[in-house]
Amino acid sequence: EAFKKNRPDVVITDIRMPRMNGLKMSAEIKRAGWDTPIVVTTASNEVDSLITAIDIGIDKYVLKPTEPKVLIESLCRIARVLFQKREIENKNRYIHFIMDISPGFIVATESAELEYINKAFLQFLGHSSIDEFMGSSRRIEDFVVKIDDLTYPNENCPSFIKYVIANRETYHTVTLKSPHAQGGQKVFLITYDVFPSLDKYVLFFTDITEVEKEKTGLKLLSDKLLEAKTYAENIVDTVHESLLVLDADARVISANRSFYETFKMTPEETENYPLHELGGRLWDIPLLRELLEHVISGRKTLTDYAVHYAFPKVGERIVLLSTKKIAQSGGRPALILLSIEDVTERRQLEMERAKLTEDLTASLKNIKLLSGMLPICASCKRIRDDKGFWDGIEKY
Repeated sequence: EAFKKNRPDVVITDIRMPRMNGLKMSAEIKRAGWDTPIVVTTASNEVDSLITAIDIGIDKYVLKPTEPKVLIESLCRIARVLFQKREIENKNRYIHFIMDISPGFIVATESAELEYINKAFLQFLGHSSIDEFMGSSRRIEDFVVKIDDLTYPNENCPSFIKYVIANRETYHTVTLKSPHAQGGQKVFLITYDVFPSLDKYVLFFTDITEVEKEKTGLKLLSDKLLEAKTYAENIVDTVHESLLVLDADARVISANRSFYETFKMTPEETENYPLHELGGRLWDIPLLRELLEHVISGRKTLTDYAVHYAFPKVGERIVLLSTKKIAQSGGRPALILLSIEDVTERRQLEMERAKLTEDLTASLKNIKLLSGMLPICASCKRIRDDKGFWDGIEKY
């Protein structure tokens, strides 16, 4: 009840407590769906308690007598993860804010499933929030009349979002009908941006109804595409991972804000330079250059390629590199989107968890089993050992 009332950031609990022990309380918290980190302190190293704690998902198991330094270090690690999580949540709110102030229609997907619809699109669909729309049992497909030259619904196009993602080498148009009686139909040009490491797509719906009617509104289309591109660049700048766009010679065309902040660089010393020359040839890794050549030629793609490197301005880091080809019109060579994800903290946490498991395994090997009869005093509850001495039950 105290947890439900106060919703703390971290829970530190003993195992032995009145009414409900610490492990049972932790299990109830986890079962309720809260991901609050939990630290358990106990004087017991019983196998069942250790295994139960692991199964529940306890973040740290501290044996008594508790060393303050150990407990503080554990809390600091948990705090860093919480701050990173809040930073991501704040950035997500910022991204949604940018999407919502756009007069154009924007849809965000994850794993080809609908994740977010901006306010302008929701208003067109007759809803005030994404939760209201998701709870209405309606889909965006219910408002689609035609996509490209295909009437809808069509057996070759069960989901228009999946259709666009599956055929992302070209632009698409979609005709939507308004749920309002006088709303009529509107035609949109769909452009998109992709974030491979997150498995996310952002689709931009540019209204080209008048262009389709008049066939003379090319300037309007150009302006709207430029506006959509601006929105896309703003959203990319809020992405947590560092992103680079490379040309066919592995030369940097552009980078997002996260890259500049993470690696302490400026656009002047980044753009129009080959990747291997950045930061005093910081990225001049022979194997990486060879892999990028294969990516550019279309023979390979990079997915979570790990680089462990001591960067001059930011120290030793572990990053994962992923690539995605970006097709260009007019027969121009494709561009390469290079995603750089800093997983240093995550790897450290994984190593710490592995160390914890190793320590627990070693502890289990040292556990001694008692057998036979134990003389216990009915009054003081002490146990007599095989030498005739009476000792407290804690030793057993």
